[in-house]
Amino acid sequence: MQQQRVKTIVDIMTQSDYFIEDPKNYDQKTSGKRWKDESVNTLMEKFLISLKSVEEWSEEAIEKSLRNLAESEELSPGKIIHPTRLALTGVPVGPSLYLLMEMLGEEICFRRIQAALNRLPLLEGEDSA
Repeated sequence: MQQQRVKTIVDIMTQSDYFIEDPKNYDQKTSGKRWKDESVNTLMEKFLISLKSVEEWSEEAIEKSLRNLAESEELSPGKIIHPTRLALTGVPVGPSLYLLMEMLGEEICFRRIQAALNRLPLLEGEDSA
């Protein structure tokens, strides 16, 4: 899942800590670009509602939920994918979002997205800590 970016055991620990713990901070550059205003909060709240209707928490069902929402909102899927990845990991890159969400599980995904909703968007110059 991370094989293209991971070269050493240290890389595994530093690039995959989001599998073990919730993000403490959000990448400031990414949050400024991908979660720049309250409209993203509204979209993420809609995504949470959409996810609650997923019957089987699987990569395929999560992707379908996201794509259906993007289509209904007349947005590209990336407008949901990028803020979701930021909420779940705190960083802009990583493994397939849908696989990541399946592996983290429903409870962790909901908790992390809700935590991001409570903390983002960052005000200019504000630290995400």
